[in-house]
Amino acid sequence: FITLSQSLPPNGAQSKDNFFKNLQANDVLGTIEPCIKSPDPDTRTTIVDMLALLVDHSPQLDEVLLNRLLVHMQTDRDAELTSGSQVSQVLRTLLDPDNMVSMQKSDRSEFLSLFYQRSIYTLVRPMMENVKGGTIKRDDYCMANRQSLVVRLLCFCIEHHSFSMRQHCISNDLLNKVLVLLQSKHHFLALGALKMLRTVLAVKDDFYNRYIVREKVLDRVVECFVRNGPRYNLLNSAMLELFDYIRQEDIKPLVKYTVENHMAAFEDVTYVKLFADLKIRYEQQRDRENASKIVKDERVPSPAAFAKERQEEQWFDGDEDETEIKKEAPERKEIKKESDTPRKTGIEPMFPSVLKRKNAFDEDDGAVFSGQPTAPLTPVNAMSEKKIVIKMGDRSRTPSPLGSPSSSTSVSPTPQARDDEVTSSQNHSKENSPSMSIKVGVITFSSVFYHRLNSSSLSRVLMYT
Repeated sequence: FITLSQSLPPNGAQSKDNFFKNLQANDVLGTIEPCIKSPDPDTRTTIVDMLALLVDHSPQLDEVLLNRLLVHMQTDRDAELTSGSQVSQVLRTLLDPDNMVSMQKSDRSEFLSLFYQRSIYTLVRPMMENVKGGTIKRDDYCMANRQSLVVRLLCFCIEHHSFSMRQHCISNDLLNKVLVLLQSKHHFLALGALKMLRTVLAVKDDFYNRYIVREKVLDRVVECFVRNGPRYNLLNSAMLELFDYIRQEDIKPLVKYTVENHMAAFEDVTYVKLFADLKIRYEQQRDRENASKIVKDERVPSPAAFAKERQEEQWFDGDEDETEIKKEAPERKEIKKESDTPRKTGIEPMFPSVLKRKNAFDEDDGAVFSGQPTAPLTPVNAMSEKKIVIKMGDRSRTPSPLGSPSSSTSVSPTPQARDDEVTSSQNHSKENSPSMSIKVGVITFSSVFYHRLNSSSLSRVLMYT
């Protein structure tokens, strides 16, 4: 069968493709299970070779009995695991995403989901039972060889199935269980376990990094390094390369975890500068974090700082307001005093009643502009002049009635009227008698001095003694 399949031409009626299609149509896969259970090792080896040919020709076959293959890989009685290695290669071919290009996306996802739900536990169960409790129960060469095959297949899954394998690894704490194999006396098995951790770091996935820190995965590596001592061997070099990779790639969580938790275990290691450089890298990270924290605090003040600053501003504003109020108070008093002082017109000594009338007019104006109700105003004819004749007699202060109300005007006496008034005043002072001659004075009101009068002020009569 194997010889015939290798000699067939690639094209034609009797091509290799047609040959394998006929085998699948006649249920060739049904012969795998009974043959792989055969007690004859030659039969099992032959059926594995045939399965390898089928998978190489059609890697998208999803009807292969994965669990049977996994069980055979871990129960191979050959010390060198000849058929087990072939099964491992078949599984890699089946699980390689590059061989699933011809499959639809839904079929590919379904196949991987089937593997991680039903087959991955079959793959790792014997190894988990052997390292249960944190120690290796069986550490002979044959068991170490089988577990090495499993670890290599897991490394392949980590590289090619990022999401599904990451979920299984983190949820089942797979790394801590695999790293128990670092206690094995067989260095190839310990190196395989260390390689699995190195593969995880090469993925550069933050989920893996946080998982390693949270579950303290590096503790087992440090214990193995201390247990190995100063011996210069392949295991020692592999562990040094692992820590150097962490330093070069500047994986901050792992650098911080290693220096803060395990630096005491590396203080006596002087034959390499790796751990001194690792400590320097940690200090550089810490300085950068502190600097960025300071800059962030300066750029974005905390709410407490905002509240404190606001209180200080309110306090200073309150002091300024009080100072301004104290300064404005005397100024307002001075302005009020000045406004209360009547304006001098130059006629107070001779006509004191004019000043009284002016103050009364100012009060009326204040009532108008202050919003208080006032009597209706009489329009002013600026071009017309009104004359009022005042008759002065013995003890008589009653003015003659006015013809009509006039506007508020300023007093501008004519020269003759002023002479009469002065003469009358002088005669009164000289004679000092109750009877006195009557002088008529004419006073002219103009709109030059006053621009408005209310109706009450128009009825007033000027009286001169």
